[in-house]
Amino acid sequence: MTTDNVYYRRGLLEKVSRDTDQSELAALRVGSTRAAAGVRYDSIAETLDDHYSSHDGLSEANWQPHESSIDNASSQILDEIERRAISLGDLYPFRLDSDVLTYQQSESQLYEFLLCTSLSPNLTENPYYDFPRYFERIATELTANFLGANTSYCHVGWPNDGQRFKCSVMPAIEASRELAWRPDDGLPDDGPRSGDEGVDYILWKGFGCGRFIGQPFYFGQCACGNDWDTKLNDVSERFFKWFARLKVAPAKVFAVPFVIPDAKLAEVSREAGIVMDRLRLVRAFTTGDHYRSEHWRPHLSSTLSLVTKT
Repeated sequence: MTTDNVYYRRGLLEKVSRDTDQSELAALRVGSTRAAAGVRYDSIAETLDDHYSSHDGLSEANWQPHESSIDNASSQILDEIERRAISLGDLYPFRLDSDVLTYQQSESQLYEFLLCTSLSPNLTENPYYDFPRYFERIATELTANFLGANTSYCHVGWPNDGQRFKCSVMPAIEASRELAWRPDDGLPDDGPRSGDEGVDYILWKGFGCGRFIGQPFYFGQCACGNDWDTKLNDVSERFFKWFARLKVAPAKVFAVPFVIPDAKLAEVSREAGIVMDRLRLVRAFTTGDHYRSEHWRPHLSSTLSLVTKT
């Protein structure tokens, strides 16, 4: 398959990823299921022909509805499950036998939580509003895991324990000894009354030599809703206008609970910076000691039940 072909198929590959999520959720709920259970949602809605095609042409017009089939959709979901299993190894909490997908609870329950967050029926109302709050903090710790030793972090996403923006960033200002509060002319010194100015967490990596000039900084944005790809540029000058310019330009991090297909990942990375999707976040679980598994496990168990109950 050529690179151009993958580019034109990026919409289809996103659809395959979402249908695979539905299959995983079905297995999570009942223990085991046909691996292509996610196809039934399309089949019932009679939309299979709008998404799946056996044609490999390069034109986007060629991916319009024609002679698609449940068999073709099922095959692509099976391929996606195998890709996820290879990517995560023992961290993937499902086993595929022929076309049967069986759930095997993971020690951390991280993958399960991220899956349920991406499929939550609502992220702003009770009882689901804790999903994005937990996700921001978990993504912060797992990104720190990925960055490794000498990495420090500060969660600033709104709402942040009732603190105003300036108060929420103060731990990063004091601990990094380089990030400095210096609002642009005309801005109030006490900062905005609410909001997070487009940044959910700050990380910085010290050199360990006692000098604090030119540390690498990372400004992270999280997105849990299905409109996540409209937030790729949320880390912008509206955040940096409150601070003195850093000696080294900070990097951007974009964290989502979804599995982003490679064809989509390329363009998301260009716009949003370092991308931490579900596979990368779960993989980061084993790469550091910032993530506090014992702290998060009770929270994850309680939130998972909201989505997994039938």
